[in-house]
Amino acid sequence: MRAERLDQVFVARRGWRVELRLVLEAVTSARTRTTLLAPVADPLEAVRWAARALAREGEVRDVSRLRLRVERGGHLVDDPALAAALVTAFRERAATEEDG
Repeated sequence: MRAERLDQVFVARRGWRVELRLVLEAVTSARTRTTLLAPVADPLEAVRWAARALAREGEVRDVSRLRLRVERGGHLVDDPALAAALVTAFRERAATEEDG
């Protein structure tokens, strides 16, 4: 299945790293879930790392309706600033991939 859209991201610290659980949606509306373990401890750098990886792979085309939530004290909290950072990093890398 080719995932066309990144629907949701859940961010949680796991020791000295950050875990990102992704919900990807295909054109057929089928959803796939996958987990990435970022090689960094900072959530901002982790979402940028994930965005660049997704753009480089080329399967995700749309991040415009992304919902990103961060685990804080056992609760999930929307984080618009992290979501915006992911979208920006994704678009920058995708533009670079198109030019290359």
